[in-house]
Amino acid sequence: MRQMINNDNSAVEAQAVKKLVKTCKSVYAMSVYLQSTNQDLLLAADHQDKRVTRFKDHYVDARILNLKIIEKQNQKTEDKTQEKFNKQNDMLLN
Repeated sequence: MRQMINNDNSAVEAQAVKKLVKTCKSVYAMSVYLQSTNQDLLLAADHQDKRVTRFKDHYVDARILNLKIIEKQNQKTEDKTQEKFNKQNDMLLN
């Protein structure tokens, strides 16, 4: 550094060194920022995978039906069967 000060072009060289140091700091800061962002994204992806797995594990439990729902489903099935039977009878009578 002292040698640069003694040279005639020392001011130009000093500015070049300052720019280089500033650029290095900027690149390092961006590297740290991207690394932390990348870690956040990896954690979010891991959390999403755990949620999906948790949902799949409990999906069977969520499908448990109570008596009212079963009765409604049976009634709908009976109604559809009756409608089909009526349609067939109407076609045979005509």
